[in-house]
Amino acid sequence: MLIAYLKLSLRLLARNPFFTFINVVGLSVGFVAFFILWQHGAAEQKADQYHREFQKIARIGGHWRWTEQSGYEGHFVWSNILAYQTGMIFSDFPTVEHTRFIDQYDFRRNVTGMSSSVVVSVEDAGHNIRSFTEFGLIMADPNLFEFFTIPLIIGDPGLVLKSPKSAVLSKRTARRYFGSEDPINQTIRLNDTILYVVTGVFENLPQATHLDFDVVLSNAGMELQWHNPMEFAYTDTYVRLSGPEEFRRFEKELNADKLKYWRALNRIAPNDRGSMFLQPLEGIAFGEGVADSEGLAAVKSRTSLVILQVVAVVILLMAWINYMNLTVSRIKKRSREMGTRKVAGAKAGDFFTQFLIESLVLNAISVGAALTLIQLIRVPFEEYFEIQITGFQSPLQLWIPIACFVLSGVLITSLYPAYLCIRYKPKTLHDTIGNPAATNIASSLLTTLQYVAAFVLISWVFVIYAQLVYSIEKNSLGSNQIMILDAPNTKSKTYATDFDAFMNQVRSRFNATFCSSINGEGGLDRLGLKPLHHDRYDYYNCDGGVDETFVPFFGVKLLAGRNFEPGESGNTMLLSGIAARRMGFKSADDAIGERISAVQLGDPMENARTMEVIGVYEDYIKLSTMDNPIHDGSALVFKDQLFPGFVPNRIQVRLDRDNLNEVTSYI
Repeated sequence: MLIAYLKLSLRLLARNPFFTFINVVGLSVGFVAFFILWQHGAAEQKADQYHREFQKIARIGGHWRWTEQSGYEGHFVWSNILAYQTGMIFSDFPTVEHTRFIDQYDFRRNVTGMSSSVVVSVEDAGHNIRSFTEFGLIMADPNLFEFFTIPLIIGDPGLVLKSPKSAVLSKRTARRYFGSEDPINQTIRLNDTILYVVTGVFENLPQATHLDFDVVLSNAGMELQWHNPMEFAYTDTYVRLSGPEEFRRFEKELNADKLKYWRALNRIAPNDRGSMFLQPLEGIAFGEGVADSEGLAAVKSRTSLVILQVVAVVILLMAWINYMNLTVSRIKKRSREMGTRKVAGAKAGDFFTQFLIESLVLNAISVGAALTLIQLIRVPFEEYFEIQITGFQSPLQLWIPIACFVLSGVLITSLYPAYLCIRYKPKTLHDTIGNPAATNIASSLLTTLQYVAAFVLISWVFVIYAQLVYSIEKNSLGSNQIMILDAPNTKSKTYATDFDAFMNQVRSRFNATFCSSINGEGGLDRLGLKPLHHDRYDYYNCDGGVDETFVPFFGVKLLAGRNFEPGESGNTMLLSGIAARRMGFKSADDAIGERISAVQLGDPMENARTMEVIGVYEDYIKLSTMDNPIHDGSALVFKDQLFPGFVPNRIQVRLDRDNLNEVTSYI
């Protein structure tokens, strides 16, 4: 009997190709959206839970609080701690299993041997040198691959980082550097000066993690630099303890000796207060697990992931509703067939079985088409939307709810048309063609539900789009149609004069400016500033040394005073409005002409310079509006005349549609 129903279902599909095509396309698209978005949301919500004993791993972070003489109260939350602190902590707690690394963003030349700007050069068999600008480097303890569950394709977890100047590459990076060649024992050159030997290759990190790196450099032999309390390099530091209770105990022990661990920072900020916290590994990606965590960067959002899963369900429901509407409309044409079968003695179970098999066949064809389509779009989808499609590599726990939901949908979509046939008498079914009211009410309700869901989804897309546009515009600092150039990482003795000559050539043809760190990098350089009558320094972001072109180039609004002028003396500076208020000035005009003592973060106080405030500008966002930016004020100084650390590193050239190719080729 089942075979007969199956044959009948296939004949009906073949007899109505247009109906079949519409249903298969609609259901396939619904299944594609559901499979991708549901598995993505479910997998991402389990971020970092693939590591061995992930419940026992936590990251050490820091709270930094201060109250300024003006009454301003500041609060930073760091997701990492200083490298010298880690040396002290694990000397005091030698039995605590730990690992740590310095992210490329926090590279310091005196600690890691290079700055955060890194170019990797490799030489192929034909002695051709290829260079790659890298953004995914870390420098780590030798036990990194033993501590975390990061599968190694080549190499031993306990040995790959044991030797000084050893490097481990991700699979995609090894392929990018060396193609099909064996990467092991190959040499990579960093910034044309530092040689590392490749000792291993690891699997590309999954998307469901807060970790983000492609090249791991060993810190073997560099412990003295890391533990130097005069160097402020931040490390991501992880410990493995017995669980949450042990986290709280260890956190209490760390904060019981605050003065010891924060003494180096308190030397430059004696009235500030530091403390540490432990953040469980499974909460790191979402910025969770920390009290008073405002400002702690979150890589992912649980709310957004849940919304994606809801959208996945709604899209598939809309596809099923569409299928049910079409099936109900076909019942009107098949009503005489159904009436005749009832007269011939067909029971309720016969109608249910028939429509169930029809639904199973059509949904099975649609699922097959959807899985085929997923395989075709998987790579470009991951490339453009950064949504990893794991497919059948996902754990069984993820597929069980998906399978249950799909089977439930198949069952419901078969029950309703079967119910319509069972509900009415044979005479009513024979008359349905002339009197379709029997099926119109349900169809109208389903269609209304479908339209409402579509309206909500479209509105949601427009809202998200508007938020993205707003965020991009707020972050831009007038940066639309600007080419950003990185200066050479290795700077010669004649760099200053060479740079001036280069800028003069560029400016003879295009609108261009420069700075040390571009907007969005978060202010790697900070200045300690205080009015001469204050007794303590407070610290502010600084984009580094600029010249008179920076303010007009980016359209920064001046609130009071003037901009830098050509040939400006190095002892002048511009303050932002928030910085001026933090220093106690009641208005922007009050700050003009004031004398300020300034010192670069990490420099001894005897290196402080006395500077004059010549202008106050309107604050602009330093970080993305999606990264909980902290508006604590900023300052600008003229070139690197007084602060050699503010050497020009970023060049910006204004583009337009007509000169894009001209600028690119000329540069």
